[in-house]
Amino acid sequence: MKTLFVGDICPTPGSTPYYAVGDTATLFGDTVDIFRGRDFIFANLECAITESDGRIAKFGPNLKAPPATAKILKELGITVAGISNNHVFDFGKKGALDTINALTSAGIDYTGFGESYDDSRKNYTFHVITPYPIFIFLLSWPVVY
Repeated sequence: MKTLFVGDICPTPGSTPYYAVGDTATLFGDTVDIFRGRDFIFANLECAITESDGRIAKFGPNLKAPPATAKILKELGITVAGISNNHVFDFGKKGALDTINALTSAGIDYTGFGESYDDSRKNYTFHVITPYPIFIFLLSWPVVY
């Protein structure tokens, strides 16, 4: 089984237009090859996926990505996104819920977020059926809305 664990993925002001039009070649260049042929890819999504302008007051940047970002992540082969981080609420509860909806609509699982404390702490399990069963368990620090 081939796996890949990727750190923070977050559009910047300069890269956001390329996410919006689905230009993976410009966004990721030669690194796209690293994603190919993987059975499981985990990525930390270090922003909200939302069109909301309702940024919260905070110290530091409010990070968000256009809704097309989820499709780009799926095209890269991302299996599950970790969203338990300091930016999931940058655009309030709406931004967080938009993120979940975008990921779910793209067919990407997520972990580290939920409607209750217990829901947000659910372990993520990925099971591959092979002659020798393989399990991947992910634990995330929870975020509750």
